[in-house]
Amino acid sequence: MKSRRYEPGAGYLLAPSVRAVLGEKHLCFCIPAVVEGLDLSAIEADDGEEGRPAYAPAMLVKLWLYAYGLGITSSRRLEEGAREDLAFRFLAGQAEPEYWALNAFRRRQRGAERRVHAGGGSGAEFGDGEVGARGDRHDASGSG
Repeated sequence: MKSRRYEPGAGYLLAPSVRAVLGEKHLCFCIPAVVEGLDLSAIEADDGEEGRPAYAPAMLVKLWLYAYGLGITSSRRLEEGAREDLAFRFLAGQAEPEYWALNAFRRRQRGAERRVHAGGGSGAEFGDGEVGARGDRHDASGSG
């Protein structure tokens, strides 16, 4: 029996298109449309002028929203995902935010659901493992 071709040093370990690898209907492709429909001006206004440049708030919201959708609430697991998981890397735009930056953003944005609104006045919520829209709260992990 003949073996399949094996080339771990090949030029492309993955197809050049993330959509080709994950499929068009993957959840990570829905997240950008949701976040781009939100008014993030209140979150963006929280960026300070001190220190090195902050990560883009829209990117951090996308990462946390996707993470909560998967039941991930740990900033260390999210950091790992942004380094190693294709869907997270897509949402991060190849950035690799550190766990402390992810956690600091989440802490600063507690209560952001009162300040972030989708078009038409419906609120979008994120924080503490919950993802919701229009004021609905539910456990993103599916456990409650």
